[in-house]
Amino acid sequence: MTFLYPGLKKSSTELRTVPCIELSVVDFLRKLNLSKTTMRQQLNDIIHASSFSIEDGMFVYAKVKSWPDENHFMVTKDGDEITVVTQSENVTTLDLIERNKDDYRLIALNVAIPFYCVGFLARISQAIADSGMNILIVSTYSKDYVLVKADQLEDARDTLLKLGFSET
Repeated sequence: MTFLYPGLKKSSTELRTVPCIELSVVDFLRKLNLSKTTMRQQLNDIIHASSFSIEDGMFVYAKVKSWPDENHFMVTKDGDEITVVTQSENVTTLDLIERNKDDYRLIALNVAIPFYCVGFLARISQAIADSGMNILIVSTYSKDYVLVKADQLEDARDTLLKLGFSET
């Protein structure tokens, strides 16, 4: 059995063929495995070059009626609602519809290569899920943030350290 990778046509109106590259199944699997191994190693290198810090305070997720005036960690608006993530002491300043019942702690991920790190958040999410925790993720231009239930902070911290992050 062989896999064929057809070449590109010169134009959509010209049915000219270009020679194909023929690979055996074994060669194809070797290339695929090498690619996955390389990606996995690059991801590990990026994680080991990255750090995290635990932000002060307790955070809550809230659904509000109007755009808030105060400073909050995050405010987003989509077609259905306005969501605010803020420290718990700021909840009284909101035009609150409802809030999530849980308190969260915020972990800032200081990523070595934030935009071009395939699988970065998936690796973190999987490791934390494997430890029996749920997380909420917020990404900004230069950082990713993980929110964990307040009572699971130490477990999340230990999981990130085991992955290879350093704590700052």
